[in-house]
Amino acid sequence: MNIYVGLNVLLITGYYLLLSINSFRVEVIEEKKKYRVKPIYAVLFLIPILIMAVTRDKYFGDTYMYSIGYDRIPLPVGEFIGYLQSNPKDFGFSILSWLIKLFGFDYRGLFFVVALIQCWALYHVYQKYSPNYYLSVLLFVLSTDYYSWMFNGIRQFLAVSIVFAGTSLILERKYTRMILLILLASTFHQSALLMIPFIFLVNGEAFNKRMLLIAAGIVLSLVFLSQFTNLMDGVLQNTQYKNVVSDYQYGDFSEDNGTNPIRVLVYAVPTIISLVGMKIIRKKGGPIINLSTNMSLISTGIYIISIFTSGIFIGRLPIYFSLWNYILLPWEINNVFKEKDRIFLTALLLFFYCIFFNFQMSTTWKIY
Repeated sequence: MNIYVGLNVLLITGYYLLLSINSFRVEVIEEKKKYRVKPIYAVLFLIPILIMAVTRDKYFGDTYMYSIGYDRIPLPVGEFIGYLQSNPKDFGFSILSWLIKLFGFDYRGLFFVVALIQCWALYHVYQKYSPNYYLSVLLFVLSTDYYSWMFNGIRQFLAVSIVFAGTSLILERKYTRMILLILLASTFHQSALLMIPFIFLVNGEAFNKRMLLIAAGIVLSLVFLSQFTNLMDGVLQNTQYKNVVSDYQYGDFSEDNGTNPIRVLVYAVPTIISLVGMKIIRKKGGPIINLSTNMSLISTGIYIISIFTSGIFIGRLPIYFSLWNYILLPWEINNVFKEKDRIFLTALLLFFYCIFFNFQMSTTWKIY
């Protein structure tokens, strides 16, 4: 059996087994008593994900390039300082790599530490806020976000994970601490800086006036696409994405035809359901679901823009927002739909995500 399919079988089997035992406890979340997965079971569910991320094939995605970059980092302090001066961007990742290398570990040691931080962020947020932790993690894997980011774009996802771990800071409006966290994340990937304005916009009621303005801005960006690409070039000027929007729109990069609309549709499902169940979300959702709904709306909007611009670059920005989809979607199944339909809808959801997984792995990653 293909190892990637094998992981899915393991996780789906574990999902139903863990649901059948007493793996939950009552916790107080947002001043309400809610059932949450016991930490020990939450950690156990992530262990196969951590192991595969560390032991993945050396030639999967960018893995080989990361291993080469790690081998090139010099150990002597003087030489490393010179290395940092010649490679100033993402210096946090370089320092982390150097520290791990000082202990004598090869590139697998780097992958372990990075994957551990990423898994901790998923555990930290989903265990606390998701109404169905196991389903949240499953959707993260079946959507192929796991492979796209924990196997491939690990620097950016390290930054994403650090930002995501600050969910409670956003909810509690501790913006100074959240900005400091984003600045830390930006030392691993400068695109994290794009999150600073959004942390002020996503709190409050789902589909509030600020979100409607963002939605209107997305529509206008599509109508005036050339002006939008110039604006985005300016916003991304000091990041790894400098000039990439206009370069990929007007340059000789025929391989980048934008994000696949099928992928955009899959990621838009939580947003579409939230439009149908808007009244229920506003009545029952609470701060985390309102936040997740607004994050989902922004994610969908950026994905739509990436269809018409660059899937390689603009299509990589929604990950800063889409991780909250995996909190929102389980909640929607439990609250927007009738109780008698929930088990069927969950099974149907997993079925279609498995189809999407096979589509992505065969077309994007060409695994089989």
